[in-house]
This record gives sequence, C-alpha cells and structure tokens, in this order.
Amino acid sequence: EPAEALAEMVSKLATELASSIHKLSHDLHSSRLQYLGLASALKDLCDKLAAQHHLTIDLRVDCRVDRLPESVELCLYRIAQEALSNVVKHSGGTTAFVKVAMCGKTINLCVADDGIGFDTGAMRGGIGLTSMRERLRLVGGELFIKSSAETGTELVAEINLATPKAAAARA
Repeated sequence: EPAEALAEMVSKLATELASSIHKLSHDLHSSRLQYLGLASALKDLCDKLAAQHHLTIDLRVDCRVDRLPESVELCLYRIAQEALSNVVKHSGGTTAFVKVAMCGKTINLCVADDGIGFDTGAMRGGIGLTSMRERLRLVGGELFIKSSAETGTELVAEINLATPKAAAARA
C-alpha cells in the first residue's frame, strides 16, 4: 500500500509538472506571435495579465506596425512581457500603458505604469532589465527608463530597423 500511494503521488506530480511545462512553453513561445503578429500577441498578453491581476492595461499599436522581422517581434514581445511582469510584481500600480509606434524606420515599445516608481540612479539592474538590454542589443536596439518615487515608471525599447543588426534579423 505505501508503494501504491507513492506511485499515485509520483503520477500526480508528473501530471502537474507536464502541465506546468506546457504553460511555460506557451508563455515563452506565443503561437499568436508567430502566426498573427506582434499586435495580436500583445493584446492576448495584456488581456490575460489584466484579468489575472486586476490591472487596467491600455494597449495601443500603431497601424503602421504590421509584420516585423521575427526576431524583432520576439524581442519586443519578451520585453513587454517582462516589463508588465515588473509592473505586477513591483509597481503597486493599478494601470499600465503599452504603446507600439513606428516613426520612420524606428519602432518604439513603451510600457508605463502609475506605480510607486524607483530611483533609476540607485537601480541595480536585476535580471529582467539585464535580459531586456541584452535582447535589444542583439537586434541593435536600446532601452531607456524614466522613473522616480511616486511618479510611476516608463520603459522604452527602441529599435532602428535600418541598422545592420535589425536588418540582419530579417534574414
């Protein structure tokens, strides 16, 4: 009987683990992003986070943002994902704003919140911010952060699609 109980417990844990891996896989690789593009994937992400965390998220995607190079779309999606995760975990805010806009050959992703903000001078770049910067570096982009106590935070990811790294992302 102890062996049966152990086998049942192992089976239950294996099922839970498989479910967790499936969810993680979906979170890491949005099929919506792959097949429908950045705007659709961001809408799905914002809708899910808003529902799960009782957060108001205002998403605006410039109509000129159609399909971008796959690596650029993935980069911007992951940055939005991490930035919104930071809003949920750290900001204490109730509203977030996500905007994707094209200006010439430059695409900007802005994620802002109405939370408590932080002193960017005292910031010790956590793994989330470090990974955002690294993702952007790989496609020739930059990350800008504006924040101060009690004023919320604004994060801007900027990629010039005409740069060699972004152009190489098209291949």
